[in-house]
Amino acid sequence: MEYVRSENDIDPFDVVGEFGLVRDWDHRIKPHLIHWINASYNDIADIVHYYLDQYYGHELVPKINDIIHWFTGTEADAFDASQSACIRSIDAAIKVANCQGLGQCLTEAGLLPLYGMPSNSRVLYHGKKGKEYREIDRPVEQAITEFAPGSVKTKDHGYYTAAGVTTNFKMKPYETDDDGVIVDDARWDVFEFCHRMSKDQATGKIRSINRQTEEISVIEQDGSVPIIIPKAFRTNRIAYNYGRKSQNNDRGSFSQASIWADASNIQNLRKEDLPNATVRYWTCGGDQKPTVWYINDNNGKLYTGNRFFITEEKRIRGGRTIKLINDDSPKHIRGSVDNCLTNINVFPSFLVDEQPLLANGQESHFELSNGKPVSHSIALGAKKVTEMICISIRHINPNLNLCVEGQFPGYEPGIIAAYYSAATLIQRAFADELDIQPDEIEISEIKIEDGYPCIYLSDALANGSGYVGMLMERVASGKTRLQELLERIVRFDGSYLTAILSHRDQCSTSCPKCLRTYQNAGYHHVLDWRLGVDLIKLMLDDSYDMGYTDLDCTPYGDLREQMRIAGEIVTRNNTLIALKTEPNGHYYLSTIRRIPPVVETKEAIVHPLWNHNPMASQNFFELLRTGYKQKSDAPRVPYNNALVSGNNTVFHF
Repeated sequence: MEYVRSENDIDPFDVVGEFGLVRDWDHRIKPHLIHWINASYNDIADIVHYYLDQYYGHELVPKINDIIHWFTGTEADAFDASQSACIRSIDAAIKVANCQGLGQCLTEAGLLPLYGMPSNSRVLYHGKKGKEYREIDRPVEQAITEFAPGSVKTKDHGYYTAAGVTTNFKMKPYETDDDGVIVDDARWDVFEFCHRMSKDQATGKIRSINRQTEEISVIEQDGSVPIIIPKAFRTNRIAYNYGRKSQNNDRGSFSQASIWADASNIQNLRKEDLPNATVRYWTCGGDQKPTVWYINDNNGKLYTGNRFFITEEKRIRGGRTIKLINDDSPKHIRGSVDNCLTNINVFPSFLVDEQPLLANGQESHFELSNGKPVSHSIALGAKKVTEMICISIRHINPNLNLCVEGQFPGYEPGIIAAYYSAATLIQRAFADELDIQPDEIEISEIKIEDGYPCIYLSDALANGSGYVGMLMERVASGKTRLQELLERIVRFDGSYLTAILSHRDQCSTSCPKCLRTYQNAGYHHVLDWRLGVDLIKLMLDDSYDMGYTDLDCTPYGDLREQMRIAGEIVTRNNTLIALKTEPNGHYYLSTIRRIPPVVETKEAIVHPLWNHNPMASQNFFELLRTGYKQKSDAPRVPYNNALVSGNNTVFHF
C-alpha cells in the first residue's frame, strides 16, 4: 500500500518516510490500510515466513503465527483487520500524538524504527540569511529549558535571546481563495498541541496532566495551567537579526525542567514483590503507553505573554495591494486576507513579556477579548513513551513515619529527601554495575500515593533502552536483579558502594564522590546517602527501625556519631545549651532556665524518619547542612518555625 498525497497536504518532515498526516488517519488512511490487510492475508504471511523461516522450529510456530495475526486479526476476530492489534496500536498512538506527521507519531510510539536523525528536535529561529533561516536545534526535552523565553544562546560570536514560541517556519504556506477564506487554519496555531496540568494548591505538586480538547484558556480556578508542547522557538526579530555583542550586565534567565511519570491509566502491568516493597513495571508493548513528562514552569512563575500574527502589505501584478499573514519573515498564509482579518484564528507566535518588532508595512494583530489583548500564562512541556518502574514500600515499622499526608504526617522534607537519595543510590549503583552513564536511567519527581511517596525510574531513551527492564530480570538465585542490587547497596558491596562507606568521615550528607552529579544539581541540597541506605534497608526488612531501638544497628554504623556531631554544632554556637545523653544512649540538648521557676527544656536529637509521636525531634541531617541562626528574642531558633509541645520542641527545617 502506498500513501498518496493530496495537493493540500503539508510536508510533515518525517525522517522515517512519507506516511501522511495524523489528522488524516481516521478518515483517509485507516480505511485503506484495513482494506489492504484484509485483501492481502497471504501476502503478509509470505513476507513473515520469508524472513523467519530460517529460524524455523516447532517452538517458533506459535510466535510466527502471532506476528501474522498481529496484522490480520485472529480467528476469533474472523481475521478482520479492523480488530487487529496493529490497528488498535496505531489508534492508541494517535490519541497521544504531539506531531503532525503520522510516521513520526508511530516512531515515537515504538511502532516504527527510527532511521536518520532524531525526529524530536526543536529549533530556535534567530535570523535569516537569504532564503535560509538561521537556527539552533536541541532535543525537545532540552529545548524547553535552553530555548525558554529569556534564555540567551551564543552562535557565531553573537548573543541571541529567546523571546517566545512559534510554529515551523519551513512549512508551505496556505493559499486563500478570492474571498480570503482559509481552510483548516488551526494547525498554524502555536498552541495546537496543548495539555492541562493540575497541581495541588497547598503543596504545588503535580496531580495530573491531561490532553486539552477545548480552546486554550487562562488559569482555571482549580489551579490547573496549560502545558504547551512547542513546535519551535524564536527571537523577537527574525529578519536582519545578527545577534548582539555580550554586555557585562547580561543576565539570562535560568529554569529547570522537572520530570514527572504518568502511568495512572494503565492497568496492564507486571508486579514483583520484594521482601518489603512492591515493584510495578510498565513496558512500551501493546496498548501500554507509560509516559514521562518534562515540565518547565519557569520555577513556578509560568511564562506570561500574548498570541499574535503579523500582516504585511504586498503589491502584486496590476498594481493591486493585498495583505498576507507574514509573521516577521515567514509567510504563513499566501494570498489576500483583507476580507477575513476579524475571523482568522491563526496565531503563529507567542511572545513572553515583549511586543513584536515591526518593519515598514507590517501590522500586528493580537488575540483579543472585549477589544483587549488576551494574556496567557503557560508552562512548556515535552513528553515521551518509555519503560518505567515504580517502587513503593508495603509495611512501615511503628517506630518510623513515612506518611506525608493525613492526620499524623511525618517530617516531609526528610521523607522526600530519603526517597530521592534512595532513587539516586539505585541509579548510580546500577550504572556502576553495567558500566553505563547514570543518566541512562531517569528519576522522576517523587509521587505521593495514598499518603506515601513512591520512586519512579524510567529509561532515558524514548521507547525504552532496556535498562529498567533489566532490573526486573530473574537471576540465578531466583530473585530479581533489583532485589540483589538493593542487597548489595546495604552491604556496600562493589567498588562504588565501598567508596561511599570509606568516605563517611568526610561526607555528612552527599558530595560528588557519592550522589552529586551535574545532572541532579537541582537536588544537591536534599541528597543524603545515609537516608537513602536507610530507606533501601527498609525495602528489604520491615522490622528495620533506622536505629530507633539501637543506634548502632544501621548499615553505615555511625548514626550515634552523627547525632553527637549535630549536638556539638548547636552547643558550639550557644554556651547556654549543653549536650547530654539519655540512659538508652540517645543524645538531647538541655537548656536550663535561669529565672525562677528553674525549668530544664530537653530537645531530643533524632533521625528525621523516626516517628515523632510522642517523641520530640529535630532533623540532625538537616542540622549538619544548615545550622542555626541567632535571634535576639530567643536563645536560638532554627531557620523555620518550631513546633512546641510541652517542654519538648520539634524542629523542622
